[in-house]
Amino acid sequence: MDLSQEERVMQHQIAIAEAMKVKPEILQILQKVGKWEIREWLYICAVDGMDYEQIRQLAEKSVTVADIREIRRKRLTDNQLVTGLHALEEEVRTACQENKSVRAVIEKKLIQEREKQEKEYEQKLEAQEHLMSEQRKTILDMKKQLQEARKELVSLRDKTDGELKETESAGTEGTFNPKSEKQGIRNFFARKKRKGEIKKFIESYLQGDQLSEEQKEYLLSCFEAGESVSEMEKYAVPGLSVAQMERIRKLKGRR
Repeated sequence: MDLSQEERVMQHQIAIAEAMKVKPEILQILQKVGKWEIREWLYICAVDGMDYEQIRQLAEKSVTVADIREIRRKRLTDNQLVTGLHALEEEVRTACQENKSVRAVIEKKLIQEREKQEKEYEQKLEAQEHLMSEQRKTILDMKKQLQEARKELVSLRDKTDGELKETESAGTEGTFNPKSEKQGIRNFFARKKRKGEIKKFIESYLQGDQLSEEQKEYLLSCFEAGESVSEMEKYAVPGLSVAQMERIRKLKGRR
């Protein structure tokens, strides 16, 4: 688990105090001190030789850094520990500088991690937005293609129905001729059969999406040329290209 900035600073201070031979019972007091500046000067007092009781009282009171430094100054003035004071103060300054360096490193790492996470989050958002945009575009294209296909199917049906009506109308026009009565009956059944063929052709090849538009146009031209649905079944295969269908149709005509 990652430690907070204050916890890292405290660990560093405790490690320095241990290295300077501060007693374990005083280390326990230092670990309970909330402010790192107070903790810093308390372990300096412990290094100076201040006893457990005095440090405990200072830790429990609402003292400032200035208060601790004044108490320490008076104590050092009154005993023989003045010797080497400058060297100790130099060590304290070094320790303080190290603490500042630790804080700076921690703050820098926190900022870098936050910036990294923000950048990754922005990249994920951009990727999701791009994907959604592509999906919306694909759906709109599919809807447009479906509408165009429906229009083409309706147009083709209207065209076929119109041609059928024209054929039926042409067959009923003209005067009655007894000699052509037999032929008229044949034409009537031929038209009925052709009408059934048209319906079967539409259901077999124009409806649905198994055949491409190019294949449908080719089969429609064959049907208009007189090919029956049963004849087209031999070459109207979805997996064949239009060129292959034409070659099979011609081969069939040679037999």
